[in-house]
Amino acid sequence: MSSHATSTKILIVDGDAVFADILGVVLRDNGFDIVKCSTGKEASRLLEEGVFDLVLSDADLPDNSGAAICRQLKKDSRLRAMPVILMSGGLEEDQRHRAFEAGATDFLSKPFKINAMVAKVHDCLER
Repeated sequence: MSSHATSTKILIVDGDAVFADILGVVLRDNGFDIVKCSTGKEASRLLEEGVFDLVLSDADLPDNSGAAICRQLKKDSRLRAMPVILMSGGLEEDQRHRAFEAGATDFLSKPFKINAMVAKVHDCLER
């Protein structure tokens, strides 16, 4: 566990509550503070209200997309440096390209290995 993890706050945005719960448990076990939500609208509200160090979002949300969340963050000078990792089970290459253009920091393809996800979170936080 890195020394900064105990004060690092991660927003998990995923419409699959079971998947979000699993991610939350794993990241908490690695010393991160976790806040979870299931929609882009909820994520927008939480991002406006609180300070997060990283967003881990499904690319396809019930009401929005991970790329839209990235674009929202990049428009806000207070939030634009926040890393965003998008996750997807079927992200096509052109979708990846559009998401990077919107400001995504990195990607995880579902399903993924837990250790690889934790390593990617640490890597994005160190950038």
